[in-house]
Amino acid sequence: MIYPGFRRLFSIVLKIFVILVFILISNKYVYSQDAEYYFNKGVERLEDEDYTQALFYFNLAIEKDPKLFEAYHNRGIVKDKLDDWEGALKDFDKAIELDNTRAETFFNRGYIKEKLNDFQGALSDYNNAIRLDKFHVKSYMNRGGVKIELGDYAGAIEDLTFSITHRYDLTQSYWNRAIAKEKINDVNGAIEDVSKVIAINPDYAEAYFYRGKLELSVGDKVNACKDFNKASEMDYPDVSDYIKENCK
Repeated sequence: MIYPGFRRLFSIVLKIFVILVFILISNKYVYSQDAEYYFNKGVERLEDEDYTQALFYFNLAIEKDPKLFEAYHNRGIVKDKLDDWEGALKDFDKAIELDNTRAETFFNRGYIKEKLNDFQGALSDYNNAIRLDKFHVKSYMNRGGVKIELGDYAGAIEDLTFSITHRYDLTQSYWNRAIAKEKINDVNGAIEDVSKVIAINPDYAEAYFYRGKLELSVGDKVNACKDFNKASEMDYPDVSDYIKENCK
């Protein structure tokens, strides 16, 4: 037998429970919506290259939802733009802690580690980006640059050839591959790659200077002097000493 007083008490308790659940669900919805709103505002400011405002909105998004992967990832990008590399590294660390399946996040953290001269750490992150996406071409290009820093010139050439084959940032890819080829004494191969750089960007004064030094190293003074003079016409610094010494 259920007493009327107990039935009324049970009804009141049930109503309170339903109201509390409704409030909890509503607050969670509003909370989530607020984070998304601030995140989207941050994205807008990032696209407008207004990095200070983008940082402000991503901070608010994270305050509202501390587990919002995208906000940490994008705030890391913003901090990089603001030259806060240590801060960017922490944000990419957190983003990867929340979701370790994104090749782009590993790439971005690797790029920051490069800037901080942590080349082994950068190599590990580029390896992970490529493991997650075997066609993440910019990871191959950056990994090639890191391998040059670590003295793995053959590995660098392999990675940079991959990025060249897929036509990614050809100027940088050819340039870095030229450096790697010079390191293994393939000077003619390096000259060919720097020539590709010049064909893509004929106003790149440093490329003429670099090619001139390579040509000089194999005894081709005629072409070396042509390149030194071209670099000089473009007001490239330090080339005058090479001209005085070799182009009389």
